[in-house]
Amino acid sequence: MQSLLFQAEKNGVSFSPFTEIKSVEFNLGSFKVSSILNHDNSLEDYKFECNQFVNCAGIDAQQLSSHIKGVSKEHIPRLYLCKGDYFTYSGPSPFEHLIYPIPEANHMGLGIHSTVDIGGQTRFGPDATYVEELNYNIDASKGQRIFQAIQKYFPGIDNSKLHPAYAGIRPKIAGPGEPAADFQIHGADIHGVSGLVQLFGIEPSRINIQPRHW
Repeated sequence: MQSLLFQAEKNGVSFSPFTEIKSVEFNLGSFKVSSILNHDNSLEDYKFECNQFVNCAGIDAQQLSSHIKGVSKEHIPRLYLCKGDYFTYSGPSPFEHLIYPIPEANHMGLGIHSTVDIGGQTRFGPDATYVEELNYNIDASKGQRIFQAIQKYFPGIDNSKLHPAYAGIRPKIAGPGEPAADFQIHGADIHGVSGLVQLFGIEPSRINIQPRHW
């Protein structure tokens, strides 16, 4: 990631983490963006203009869209939060490759799969549960359910080696009981604002993941 950031900045990209956009106003072919920069807990107002604006804020895309003047609420799909917990497996990895079971019938998630991080640590997850708020606390009581799901392709799993790790929340645009919905890309043909592109329901599995602190 550091290498990608270096290449991006080398080609003129300005990376500004911990930035909150307060409003975006489109006027005479230009976007006027008002934001707040957070530098070591020191807040600074920052305004800039641009000819094109891409809203790819993931889990915050709907909220950001509501701050863009000229975009009607009817063109902002409803956001549903879908949380997944991960569990790590202590000891040597039992596998030499990734394992993805058949996806869940309700299309909420890909099932409890097995991956290995760059440190060689095996992890299982995520499950998929709709939630009402951004809460990254891990529900350790899920351990038995996670264990039973893993047993289907790893009968020899040792339950005592499963440990809660971290959680992630994905932005979905289909709620509980609704048919699965793909992500959406909105251009001016939908919302009517030239130069504005909005991405909703983009579901990278690690978006907004917060490590578990013990």
